[in-house]
Amino acid sequence: MYTENIRYLAENYIHNLYVFYYVYYYYEKTEDLRNLLVDRFKSSLIVGLKTGIAFVKSFI
Repeated sequence: MYTENIRYLAENYIHNLYVFYYVYYYYEKTEDLRNLLVDRFKSSLIVGLKTGIAFVKSFI
C-alpha cells in the first residue's frame, strides 16, 4: 500500500516535470500559463521532498 503511494507520487512528479518542460519551452508567449505551471511545479516539488523525507524516516 505504502509503496504504491510512493510509486503514484513519483509518476505524478515525473509527469509534472515533463509538462513543465514542454509548456515552458514551447509556449513561452503565454505568460499566464507559464506562471500557473511554475506554481504547480513548486508545489509538486515540495510534496515530493516531503514524501521523500517521510520515506527515508520510515527506515530509520
